[in-house]
Amino acid sequence: MNNQLKIVLEKIARKVNGRGITWGVGASVMLAHYGIVENPRDIDILIELKDVEKLDKILSGMGEKKRGLPDKVYKTKCFYEYTIDGIEIDVMGGLCITYEEKDYLFNFTEESIGDYMEIGSVRIPVCRVSEWYEIYKLIPKREERVGAIEEYLRGNDK
Repeated sequence: MNNQLKIVLEKIARKVNGRGITWGVGASVMLAHYGIVENPRDIDILIELKDVEKLDKILSGMGEKKRGLPDKVYKTKCFYEYTIDGIEIDVMGGLCITYEEKDYLFNFTEESIGDYMEIGSVRIPVCRVSEWYEIYKLIPKREERVGAIEEYLRGNDK
């Protein structure tokens, strides 16, 4: 993980932790934490819907906010994009993916946290690989990620 991404992730965690917000990093940062991929380029955060406004207030004060719009694949209830110190951050609450005309809802909760990473002295909640395996199977053109996760899951139980 590049140094700037670590700095921003640590900065976010310092502001968010201890505020009663249930959150976790997913996608490429999560995969890098588990050693499945290298060099994530952005930060994807999943959050409980009840905590969206609290997190939005924090992140909006840290950088530039853009509202992302769902498309045919994603019907996520809350999706925001931010840029903080040059790093793109996507925040998703009520992640929903449409696959073969059916909606698959992934409600992030405390149980969705599979591990923690530490950057500096800050603990950062990390999503479960098994949940992201299910998510990636539904996203178009993610076969490579699905294969990498399958290989990882053969030897691990996260």
